[in-house]
Amino acid sequence: MRRLLGLALLVILGTTAAAGCGEEEGIPIFFQSDRDGNWEIYSIWHDGTMETRVTNDPADNIYPSVSHDGARVAFIRKEGDLTDIMLLNVGGIEEPQNITNGRIGGTVESLAWFPGDEMLLLTMSTPDVEEGRPQVYSLPVTGIGADGMGLETIIQDTTDPDTDAPLIFRNARIKTQGREIAVAAGPSLDSLDIRLFLADTGKFIRKIPQETFRTTGGDFEAPGAVEDYPEYDPSGRAVLFQSNVAATTNEGGMNHIWRVEADGRRPNNRTPDAAYNNTQPSWTSELDGFTIAFVSDRDGNNEIYLRSLSGTTVTRLTNNPASDTNPSWLKMAPTES
Repeated sequence: MRRLLGLALLVILGTTAAAGCGEEEGIPIFFQSDRDGNWEIYSIWHDGTMETRVTNDPADNIYPSVSHDGARVAFIRKEGDLTDIMLLNVGGIEEPQNITNGRIGGTVESLAWFPGDEMLLLTMSTPDVEEGRPQVYSLPVTGIGADGMGLETIIQDTTDPDTDAPLIFRNARIKTQGREIAVAAGPSLDSLDIRLFLADTGKFIRKIPQETFRTTGGDFEAPGAVEDYPEYDPSGRAVLFQSNVAATTNEGGMNHIWRVEADGRRPNNRTPDAAYNNTQPSWTSELDGFTIAFVSDRDGNNEIYLRSLSGTTVTRLTNNPASDTNPSWLKMAPTES
């Protein structure tokens, strides 16, 4: 069974390079689903075929993140409050590699890849840091050594400049070209904003959208307005995020996916239908134009969908009564043809 799983993964991701060369092959999207009784990692091609269960473990396997070269998937293995970071070589390794082995010292809540695919960006809560408030760290893919070395704090500005309150950090992402980190952060879970930080020094840059634009289409400063799941586009020129700010009023509503220029200008609601929750965007340039995978409950429960930003068509990928969430796929910077 494990050998067959490895071969299936080899088929799934072995097509990615060909897809980037213009051939009609599938581009895999990894996601988590509880359809088999606990959270496991699955993959599906962008055309809705080749749906495959990737992990099979009694613990929960969550939050898949595909490396920039498409060769590996990192994910979190969670058992109670204990978490480890796993690396899956999608070229056919039979078992994921545990790179933390119980030495992480906290609860990992999100992860992403640095450019170059040699470092991971984490948000993690520990009992001795800000009363368990998640903070932002880096970790080499070689993992944590027996001496506990390897994990480093990234963001230094960990208090809100307006209130001096300590910040909670969620779902950090780094620009494909490096230099900047986008992360959902705020004094509490009901006051998260998208904030940018310098990747090398961890210093705060700005909130996005910029203050001048923060009432365009909705009041991002309104009580209860929550922005989360930032995602740089592959070119680094824009950021997607989810927000519960309504499309046409200043009242909080269903979650929608917004696009904003990376400098904070021109926020624009990309899923304006107010009837559905649309969350957790993941962006690729491997198809014609920039395309996002996202989660929506428009058909009764959480499923994975695709939408090209050059059009309005929404395509449903998964279809089952369980919950499918946290999509991730190849993020390649556009190249000259």
